[in-house]
Amino acid sequence: MSLTIDELKEYAQGNFGALSFLVALADNPRSQTILDVLKKATTIRGSNIWVLYSDLANKDIAILEKLCLNTPIEILEDACSRQDYSGCALVERFK
Repeated sequence: MSLTIDELKEYAQGNFGALSFLVALADNPRSQTILDVLKKATTIRGSNIWVLYSDLANKDIAILEKLCLNTPIEILEDACSRQDYSGCALVERFK
């Protein structure tokens, strides 16, 4: 599943890291699980998407998919909102 141009703009919110991740995600077979969570987790946008991918999942799509499958949305949203790497501890047990 891929995102429309309008969805890419909405999700990335001008963050180029988030945008590059979302565009690359379109070609990944694990994208459906991740996009489903992003649609539910409305606070994970812009820089929070980049924190999710880069910091919490170490730029590893397999880890990101596990986080999306196993982490309660509230915890994931909280972890993604932390720009100081402290969110990593919140999601470590869900990897």
